[in-house]
Amino acid sequence: MYDNDDGIVEMLRVGLQTPSGCGTCGVTIALGRSPIGIHSTVVLKTALGETGGGFLWNSKIQETDRIMKENQAEIKELQKETAKSFKTVNTIIGNLGNRLGQFVEEAVRPSAVRLFRECGIDVHEVYQNVISKRDHESLEIDLLVVNDNDAVVIECKSNLSIDDVNAHLARMAKVKRLLPRYKDNRVLGAVAGMVIPENVAQYAIGKGLFVIGQNGDHLELRNEQAFSPTAW
Repeated sequence: MYDNDDGIVEMLRVGLQTPSGCGTCGVTIALGRSPIGIHSTVVLKTALGETGGGFLWNSKIQETDRIMKENQAEIKELQKETAKSFKTVNTIIGNLGNRLGQFVEEAVRPSAVRLFRECGIDVHEVYQNVISKRDHESLEIDLLVVNDNDAVVIECKSNLSIDDVNAHLARMAKVKRLLPRYKDNRVLGAVAGMVIPENVAQYAIGKGLFVIGQNGDHLELRNEQAFSPTAW
């Protein structure tokens, strides 16, 4: 305790433990008495510095958490927008693929009779977009080329793949069941494409299918003369 011109000021310093357990902080309490009344001043000093270290540290953590949550929300929103964009692009590509497939159908249709007559199959009728639904099964055929004894089922693709060939093989197995009018016919299969990789063509031929591809400005069968087609 000591005297000054404004009155008597008593200084009391007590030791306190910080909430974070980081050490002892000092609290300086100044009590003053002056001619106009009593006034007090409280000053907090910590072992971590004048800025109140433990409290500042907690504030920084809270701010970091807030920023991280905001970033996570922005990332989730971006992921939604990206997924929506991919869906739109896939739809556009799918529609384009369908249109190209229809283009291949239109290109193959007028040539189908000629192509199979050249290899000894005297077909004379062409049916497009044949659909059958029986007993909870369905069948869709791009082009069906027939005569009294034979029926050639043609699948048309813009870019023929091995998966397309396998799907057509599965389709061939259902033809006589879902189109019983051809149950006594020799049913043959063919695939046509605007683009046909060589390995895909060889795979289809190995499975007993005719392969119709483009050669310059006209269509041709990629099969050798000695080719023996599979009959379903």
